[in-house]
Amino acid sequence: MTTTEAIDPVFKFIFGACLVLLVGITVVTAIFVIRYHRSRAPEPTSQVEGNIWLEIIWVALPSLLVLAMFYYGWAGYLALRNVPKGAMEVTATARMWSWTFTYPDGRTSPKLYVPVGKPIKVQLVSTDVLHGFYLPAFRVKRDVVPGMKNYAWFVASKPGSYDLFCSSYCGTGHSTMITTVEALPEAEFAEWLKIGAAEKKHPGQKLLEEHGCLGCHSLDGSPKIGPTLKG
Repeated sequence: MTTTEAIDPVFKFIFGACLVLLVGITVVTAIFVIRYHRSRAPEPTSQVEGNIWLEIIWVALPSLLVLAMFYYGWAGYLALRNVPKGAMEVTATARMWSWTFTYPDGRTSPKLYVPVGKPIKVQLVSTDVLHGFYLPAFRVKRDVVPGMKNYAWFVASKPGSYDLFCSSYCGTGHSTMITTVEALPEAEFAEWLKIGAAEKKHPGQKLLEEHGCLGCHSLDGSPKIGPTLKG
């Protein structure tokens, strides 16, 4: 089961239940307003003080609905916290205002490259303030808290580029703290790892990536919060 498969049924169930309640309550309210309007019945027509069965029903049904929501929500939560065996581990380091992803072989990247169809466990680390690891396409959102160990996992079912946001306000550059998950077929991902191992980055560029400088400064002249380092 993927994170998407765990969360979507819960969302649909809760949305459907709320929709049924909205329509039902609105219709019943409209009927009562019309039927029992004062102009139709200026004087009380019933002296019924209560109905034990009605009281049991309107207590039991909402209770069952709440319990059902809790059950589906708890099942979805467990699915998000139980990482499948054999998951590939990547460390995501968040800082104002960029992401750095470190692979088991020590390679770093400003984007998260993953193989399609393989579970990915992301260890979440913050070097400064509270951040949020948010992958809407995979229904994943976890806090990244300084000094606190946390993690998330997901599976990219098909190749593509998926947005990754910081979901917690972290300063003036918060809106630019965006990167992507690049899901590659397994052969292409293996080739990407191989090329990365063969390439040697300039020590200066490696230092900029490790300290998150590229979150505010570009190397190619493109505009960011700070001045470009090109030239």
